[in-house]
Amino acid sequence: MEQYLLGKESFWWPYIDLLPSPDKPEFLNTPMWYSEIDALWIRGTNLEQAVQDRERSWRAEYEEGLRQLLLEHDNFYPGMLQRAKEGYSWNLYKWAATIMSSRSFPASCLTYVSTESTKFVDTNIRDRYQTRNSSVLLPVFDLANHHPDVRVTWEWNTTDCRLMIDERLEAGAQVYNNYGPKSNEELVMGYGFSLENNLTDQYALKMARRVSSRNVGFENRPEVDIHYIRLPSHRLGDYPNGISALTAFPQKLLDDISLIVANDRERPAASQKSEEGGIKEWDNQITRNKVNVVCHLNMVIQKQTTGIVKWQEKLPESPQNEKQFHAARYRASQLHILNKVFDRLCDLLRDLSGQKSVGRDVQMVRLEYMLAESPPGFATDFRNALKIGLGTRQITKIRREGWADLVSTMWVCGLWVWNLGLDRDEKEELAEVAFNARIFRWLLFLRDTYWSSHLSRNKPQLDGRGGSTEAVDGDDSTIGGRGDPSSSNDGQASSSTELRMIAESYLGVVYAAAAGYPDSAFARPEWTVDFLAWGLKVVKDEGFMCPNLEGKEGDDAYDEYVLFMECGGDMAEDAVGALGQGSCGRYP
Repeated sequence: MEQYLLGKESFWWPYIDLLPSPDKPEFLNTPMWYSEIDALWIRGTNLEQAVQDRERSWRAEYEEGLRQLLLEHDNFYPGMLQRAKEGYSWNLYKWAATIMSSRSFPASCLTYVSTESTKFVDTNIRDRYQTRNSSVLLPVFDLANHHPDVRVTWEWNTTDCRLMIDERLEAGAQVYNNYGPKSNEELVMGYGFSLENNLTDQYALKMARRVSSRNVGFENRPEVDIHYIRLPSHRLGDYPNGISALTAFPQKLLDDISLIVANDRERPAASQKSEEGGIKEWDNQITRNKVNVVCHLNMVIQKQTTGIVKWQEKLPESPQNEKQFHAARYRASQLHILNKVFDRLCDLLRDLSGQKSVGRDVQMVRLEYMLAESPPGFATDFRNALKIGLGTRQITKIRREGWADLVSTMWVCGLWVWNLGLDRDEKEELAEVAFNARIFRWLLFLRDTYWSSHLSRNKPQLDGRGGSTEAVDGDDSTIGGRGDPSSSNDGQASSSTELRMIAESYLGVVYAAAAGYPDSAFARPEWTVDFLAWGLKVVKDEGFMCPNLEGKEGDDAYDEYVLFMECGGDMAEDAVGALGQGSCGRYP
């Protein structure tokens, strides 16, 4: 700023005179100098917030620097105070800061000593530059444009600075520098230009930093972590991951979200991994936690994309100047990355929920699948129960009325009770269908995970109608024995007060279904408040929100709560055996 105000009196004026002038912002191409129309092309992108953050930061620096100049003017040589009062404007400071941010080099390069050099320049300068984040301007060198494929070497000694191009150049060819592997976001923000088909382009996803015992107590901790999403076309390739839909995301991001979305069953393992601090790529095993991460990422990516495209109608038909051209290219490249990643996530979720082909073995169970693909016999009971108890089987109305949890709980508990009425031969026949086999395996998993560890084996149970039943002292390896939630009253860990209150409100629907169809699974005596509360806990813990995958809009555009079957399929024969053994009486 001082040298600019000195004008031709400055030793550096020949260099300064070559720079874009602060009075001609049309030649200053970084977003800090965008007009309102120019800025429309970055609305909703990361650059919009980055520009606001940088302006706040630069203004704070400017105001503090000016304050210090005015306070300590006696230390300045004559004329400095007057220039500080009259000439050191915010616009000039923004210009100077732009020149430094777009044209400077790290001062640490001055610490490099060539093998030809016998001594360094002033060692005090060297030591100061080595320990501070300083920058220097190098006239002429800053004229070289960027090319990502050019190989360059910098060399310094006490008298010379050399930029050497490590390839043959034809006469008249442009001499490029290489600014390093930078995304279009970095290039537009820092220099005001972008690259077509940038092989180092990526999307910077900012997420609030999770606080753990490893970083609690650190002062001035950044408020966000930045995770870089990249496609296989990136120069470094995508990230290693056993699940192909997740190779766009760094493992640190996946691990952080994994802990955020973990249920009580998953949290100890997720916390231990986080505390150990190791980054280990995921294998190809599909688990509830991983699919929940996929759903979470899907919604995050959808939100980022919507934040950009909602400004589309306000944009001019095409870019009108160089600033808009590069901003538009940056905007398009960001949307390209987001859309590609979003499509891959949606494909995985459609595959897991059976939306790609009807009748598949699925792990992620939507309401539609509960109604359409439940095992024969139970499917009829379940549909009739909804028709009598709720007056509808229409999925849209069920979601709109907020009955998804109720229907899912009736499905889980109904499957459990239905299973009790099957013998081994019936189960083996049903298990020939993959989805049925998965159900049997999942019921065994639910017994071991959600009831056995919270079970009182010998206490009598008061059912929801005021009657009393005794828990059957059967084989622990079977549903319906001592590990059966429908035969015990002491599942406190599964049936909290809140769950029981909600479950009690569900009983009326079950009773109506039982009255309408007295021979159905919903008319059996196992239906109690505790049993329904247990089923509701399963729904809450083993389900998650899944985004709308069907492209619907308006009233039908529901993000939905789905259940994930953690176990099943591959071990169906063992599951049928375990579920069919053991106790006598009313349990198989």
